[in-house]
Amino acid sequence: MRIMLAWFSVCITLGSILPVTLKNYLSPSKLETVAELEGVEVGSLLLTTNDRIFLTTSSTERDTFTLVEIKKDGSSSEYPINSLSNSTHPISAKSDNKDVMWFLTEEVKKGNSKNLYTLVGWNVLENKLEKKLTIPSSVLNTQSTLQDFTIDDNSTFYIVDLVRDKETGEGKELGLITVDKNSGTSTRMNVNHSNLHNNHRFSLSKPASFSIDKSDEWVYFGNSYDTNIYRISTNQLWSEPNSSLDIELYRKKPLSSGFKVDHHGDIFLADIEKGSIGVVKKAGYQSIVQDSEKLTGNLDLAISSDGYLYISDKGKQSGNNSDFKAFSTIKKVKLLIEDPS
Repeated sequence: MRIMLAWFSVCITLGSILPVTLKNYLSPSKLETVAELEGVEVGSLLLTTNDRIFLTTSSTERDTFTLVEIKKDGSSSEYPINSLSNSTHPISAKSDNKDVMWFLTEEVKKGNSKNLYTLVGWNVLENKLEKKLTIPSSVLNTQSTLQDFTIDDNSTFYIVDLVRDKETGEGKELGLITVDKNSGTSTRMNVNHSNLHNNHRFSLSKPASFSIDKSDEWVYFGNSYDTNIYRISTNQLWSEPNSSLDIELYRKKPLSSGFKVDHHGDIFLADIEKGSIGVVKKAGYQSIVQDSEKLTGNLDLAISSDGYLYISDKGKQSGNNSDFKAFSTIKKVKLLIEDPS
């Protein structure tokens, strides 16, 4: 299984950013525990359009992957996917606006051959395979390492590719691959800009991940160990194929393990240093809820349709060194927002 040491987050959000002011966010009273899972490590946190909760998990006792659904009473049950082997560990998983769960998988090839990457879509409403999409080798490098992906409402996949140096294994190039679900058309763009390379804290040696909201005009991203958020216009991804992407510095943030964008263009994130959840707005950063005992910083986030921010924490432990068990928790906090008008 790939060990995620750090994390980029990339978010697609509505055209011109229309943030509400800081006073519109009220301090929520507490974190609510949704579920606790012992003996498993959670990966991706997925919500359907009607807020069913799914998690990709792996067992600490046996090397297996499962998709788990969290019920309303906090109980969990395995959700069978016969198109994925239990021994397959997806790089990432995301749900689209049609309640299809998509899994990015990798088959490692020997020698100088390019690894085989596939997107597997499973319809959880009809419990059947939706589609399999193989990422064409024409958009891959022999040292490509696909990190994560996201999906817009038009069924376009955006996949981040970290190209590593063959000798050192260090990241030397960041690419963005687009795949059209319907036609299979794929393009590749390189992210190569002085805003990144002049930033000594921005490292291409770290893994990357994506997230998305309900729009598709801007891509936002930032490294865990960087305090900047950058953005890219998605218009470039199809209008200027096979060229370098023009990026711009967008806003400042604390060190974070990931972020999500809401419908107002505000960026919610997990603050690594403070063990808190906060929001980055045009006017600045605001902490929403802080609990370093309950939030380890190794988090994934999702925003529900009824205004809750769901948080999966994959860093808890139980037992001693000789009897180690992972202890994962799912929590939620209500985002209390006044009328921004």
